[in-house]
Amino acid sequence: MTVPMSKLCNSIETLAMAYLDDELAEAELRDFELHLLDCSECRDRVDGDRQTIDELRRRLAPPPTPDLLRARLTRALDAEDAAVARESWKTRVARWALPGAASLVAVGALALFAFGRSVPAEDAVAQEAVRQHMRGAPLEVQGASTAAWVRRYFRSDVQPPHFADANVQLAGARLTSVDNRDAAQFFYQLETRGKTYQLRALTFPAAGVDLSDAQAVRVDGVDLRVDRRAGHSVVIFVDGEGYAYVFTSADLALEELAGLVVHSDLVLRVHDGRVGR
Repeated sequence: MTVPMSKLCNSIETLAMAYLDDELAEAELRDFELHLLDCSECRDRVDGDRQTIDELRRRLAPPPTPDLLRARLTRALDAEDAAVARESWKTRVARWALPGAASLVAVGALALFAFGRSVPAEDAVAQEAVRQHMRGAPLEVQGASTAAWVRRYFRSDVQPPHFADANVQLAGARLTSVDNRDAAQFFYQLETRGKTYQLRALTFPAAGVDLSDAQAVRVDGVDLRVDRRAGHSVVIFVDGEGYAYVFTSADLALEELAGLVVHSDLVLRVHDGRVGR
């Protein structure tokens, strides 16, 4: 059950610190981030606390480890990992070893399970977008030629989203699929507060795709769907031409990601067909 907004505002001092320290439970986190989308005062408080914490961490950061000591630690850890891996492999081999035909029967049963099972109902678009985000698949195109490559190899009427924040830079793109339909995945980097954050965006035709698993919200007059999956913020926007854009980030809070999306050219640009002018 969603916590009343007034109570969240009254508890912002405690909630802000718990939020920034990743101490909120999943349900509390969802309610709080949805509240931040609507409450500018609480959002400003969280941003201020985040800057204070970043500055304290910067000042309290320990001096860098000497190269020789780092190298020794790395070798010791690698040797320990190798020993653990060898013991784990021996245990698995002993557990899985089956005599003769029994081994073949077991392998066949696993194959039937792997290929015959249906896709679970909870495998929603948000979850699929996060899964592809976490894969770390290689780019097929990089840099300034990305937009032209997307128009040539994906759709002539699609271009990568651009953000009002100049710190968000398009790194490249790749082709993929979502819900058995062709899709493009765009890769972005956000440089802020002295750090580099990762942002991904999947786009595909939205017709016939169930997006109801994510919660509908309205941010600055823009209709979005938002979700949290596996520690990732997910923001979904469907444009006027029926294309879904699913943005994912493990680094940005939900309200930060939503703020970028509503100020992207997906919302602000003047369309000439589907390609913005």
